[in-house]
Amino acid sequence: MDGRIGRGVEESVQLGAMELRWLGRALGTLVLLGLANCSCGVGADPDGTSNAAGSVSSDGSVHFTTIRSGTAESFPIPVKESADTSETIESASVSGSGAAAFQIVSQFPIDVPNGRDATVEVKFAPSAAGTFEAVLLLETAKMGTSQISLAGTSL
Repeated sequence: MDGRIGRGVEESVQLGAMELRWLGRALGTLVLLGLANCSCGVGADPDGTSNAAGSVSSDGSVHFTTIRSGTAESFPIPVKESADTSETIESASVSGSGAAAFQIVSQFPIDVPNGRDATVEVKFAPSAAGTFEAVLLLETAKMGTSQISLAGTSL
């Protein structure tokens, strides 16, 4: 990159492990195209609290405690903003093959203050025995969609 802003030319710069890409326009206007290799956004905080209903692994995935089918356990998932800014979770959904076994309990919007945990409560309520995996999708105001892997087993 030579510091000049081209006319409709895509440019990028490497910032450590993250790549910032933009589209240069005349008169100095920049259109941000995206961040590559960025772990920015809201994610499950492995340093947050765990309880008898579940825990957060070091990779940010959430594992519910094994329960009997036909019963339910709720787990307040500790989430934290990783981009050193405050954020708002506007909505959430669950997708994937085991999505029917997970229900979102929290009401939205949820503010996530910079450097502090907030919680998104999810209930694991399997109707049959087995292992269930799904993805919790958190729609945020600034960073778009963040994903948290969910897993639970029932007997």
